[in-house]
Amino acid sequence: LENRVAERTAELARANDELRREVAERRRSEAALSKAKQDAETANQAKSVFLANMSHELRTPLNAILGYAQMLRRRGQVSREAGSSLETIHSSGEHLLELINSILDMSRIESGQTVVEMSDFDLHDLLLKLDQMFHLRAAERGLILTFQTDDAVPRFVRADEGKLRQILINLLGNAVKFTAQGSVTLRAGVVDGHLQAEVEDTGPGVSEDELDTVFEAFVQTQSGRQTPRSTGLGLAISWQYAQIMDGSPDARSQIGVGSVFTLRLPVQPIDAIDSPGEERRVVGLQPGHQDLRVLIADDVEANRRLLLSLLAPLGLQMREVVDGQEAVQVCQDWRPHLVWMDMRMPIVDGYEATRRIKSMEGDLPVVVALTASAFEEDRERVMASGCDDFLRKPLREEEIFSTMERHLSLRFVYEEAEPTVAGHCGRGGGNRRSGASAGGVAAATARGGQQCR
Repeated sequence: LENRVAERTAELARANDELRREVAERRRSEAALSKAKQDAETANQAKSVFLANMSHELRTPLNAILGYAQMLRRRGQVSREAGSSLETIHSSGEHLLELINSILDMSRIESGQTVVEMSDFDLHDLLLKLDQMFHLRAAERGLILTFQTDDAVPRFVRADEGKLRQILINLLGNAVKFTAQGSVTLRAGVVDGHLQAEVEDTGPGVSEDELDTVFEAFVQTQSGRQTPRSTGLGLAISWQYAQIMDGSPDARSQIGVGSVFTLRLPVQPIDAIDSPGEERRVVGLQPGHQDLRVLIADDVEANRRLLLSLLAPLGLQMREVVDGQEAVQVCQDWRPHLVWMDMRMPIVDGYEATRRIKSMEGDLPVVVALTASAFEEDRERVMASGCDDFLRKPLREEEIFSTMERHLSLRFVYEEAEPTVAGHCGRGGGNRRSGASAGGVAAATARGGQQCR
């Protein structure tokens, strides 16, 4: 019995030792896991800071490039040859902006910062604008571009307009980019209550073994590697956006024949939306507004000059400062009605400057934040500082004027609109064809649809 007790005691001692070792190992593992988690969070935060800085550094010069090009083109202040050069500058800048946005979009998706933003919009108008956007690209490559919209496609819908537009831009952009001859066709219809958009091309096609990887980030097919300006991000972003919106993308292809990329997406039909009205160029202010005082706070001279060049012809009283501290002082002494506030400035940044301005007594100015950040969460931080509105760089001329109109109740004088030569198909289907062999913009009739001219 004593021997058995001794053996049992030894066994229990060994078991206790093993248990202590297991507990110690588990604690070490938990500590290592906690440290790894902390390191990952630190790295993710560092990545977010880096991307925010890169977004600011890249988009800030683009603001001046695209802004001046847009302003000169619209005002007709240059010769035809110079206008062609400006068009090249503008399109190249837009392409660079598209690349920057693609990289930032993928980063936001990876960090789980992308959310669905529902809005009411005109789906037919979105398709028409995409047709207009890609018409010139297709014509330059000698391609026939065709848009086919079925009668069943609702005109007004509720969905994430921005992500839907980006998916279709990515699909159409790839189709036009990789197709050397033939055609690109977008077909929009309704299948099982879902919007279905197909983009078909007569390009080189994708092999079966590569087709499984076309939606993966940074992965390029053989044709993609042979095509300049290809990043391998467009389809990956489209896939992720479709998944976020409960959609289902698909692809099929045949070497030497072409490819078909399909997006099926739930959208909610609605009766109508508020019309934004026709975009017209502002040429002046109606009487009674010329005493308005506007302050521009931006540490980048090119950005200040752009706003001054755009607003000075309206007869507004204008001042400019290079940091937030000066902005606060000028607001105290001069009492402007509107402040264009860059959020990244030396000495005192736009966030702190806005808080100080909004804490003053008396009539307070409207403060519109200007930021080169592409991250949506920055909007919340900006609005929390007291800003009344938020614009992202590169700035658009129409956005600047619409913001002033909304907050200051301005009444602008507009340039008389030229006669309209191209219209909307309205509700109902139709084919819209464009391209070199189609003679510019031609018209065809879809099954049960109307003609677009």
